[in-house]
Amino acid sequence: MKRSFAIFLEAYNESRGHPEDMDLESLKEELGERYDLYIIDGKNVIAYTTNEIDLGLDFSNSGSFTEFLDQTRNGDSFVGDRISKGVRDVENIRKYAYYPTPDHKYILELSYAIKKEDARFLLRYGNTVDQLRPLNPYLESIDLY
Repeated sequence: MKRSFAIFLEAYNESRGHPEDMDLESLKEELGERYDLYIIDGKNVIAYTTNEIDLGLDFSNSGSFTEFLDQTRNGDSFVGDRISKGVRDVENIRKYAYYPTPDHKYILELSYAIKKEDARFLLRYGNTVDQLRPLNPYLESIDLY
């Protein structure tokens, strides 16, 4: 995902910091059908996206996630996030990553859809723990990294 931000960031720079002038759908085609692109504004609202269900999603009152977004916007580097379900789309799981714009006005966000046939989708940490527990009656805890 980190390499995909080069294309996203180049498009942002070509727009001279005006996301409304970016063709996010063309960028999505270039990156691949599993990707969705998001631009989160300074108020922590998804202002532009290829995933219409998330347009307007407001993270301004999301506690620690709001702080995370503010730190990311004011930073200067790629930030990868874990695989999780979306806020509005809870059926599918996605890998998320973030990159601040050079002017620190926005956060560029990418998500990558994990399909049901992907190994990552099938791996459920809770299921793994449940399968290991009966193998050793002395097992008290499990840490997965």
